[in-house]
Amino acid sequence: RLIRNGSIVDVKSLVNLFKQISHIEDKQAKVRFDIHNAVLILPPIGLEIYEDKKSISVISNNYRIDKVDIDNLCNLIRKGKIKSENSFVDVVPTKYYLSSGSTDRTPIGMKSPFLSMRAVIYTLPTKMLKGYTTALENAAIRVKRCVIGPHAIAHLLAKTNTSPYIFLDVGSSYSSISLISKTIVYNSSYFPIGGDELTRRISNAFHIDF
Repeated sequence: RLIRNGSIVDVKSLVNLFKQISHIEDKQAKVRFDIHNAVLILPPIGLEIYEDKKSISVISNNYRIDKVDIDNLCNLIRKGKIKSENSFVDVVPTKYYLSSGSTDRTPIGMKSPFLSMRAVIYTLPTKMLKGYTTALENAAIRVKRCVIGPHAIAHLLAKTNTSPYIFLDVGSSYSSISLISKTIVYNSSYFPIGGDELTRRISNAFHIDF
């Protein structure tokens, strides 16, 4: 196995695998392309979740909010304190505050002399995060963004699940359980029991070869 409990155990083989799948060619279908960029979906092992609120003055003279104002707020939040062994993965805005009131939507184009943002911050162990990003970079694939798995699932299910729910993700050697509301993961934990262990127990109970 190349990965065990979310951590890379065979870096060289994983890099070679990334190199193989980065080139896709099907002569019959006349398809050929190379993958140079990737969005990295990460397991929530060691996930630490924080919440913060920051404020800035809007840069524009006419007080019209632009993308640069949102970026400045995200960078300001990323300067906050987290566990020393963890690194930032993502900053997810949950509410914006303007002189005219609050909104859940990105306020680009709206006017206000100031802008405040409340956000949820996802962090993961630096060693695990660097392991994945370095493996991709060594395979000549640039990581455009990192996202934790439950957050990606939350966006996928957002249209059909509006109430808070529990998401259970069963892997081969571990499972994670996350509390999700709309598109936000508010809590997550994991335990070292996965599909392999469940299959082994069923095999033993029914005397079936594993």
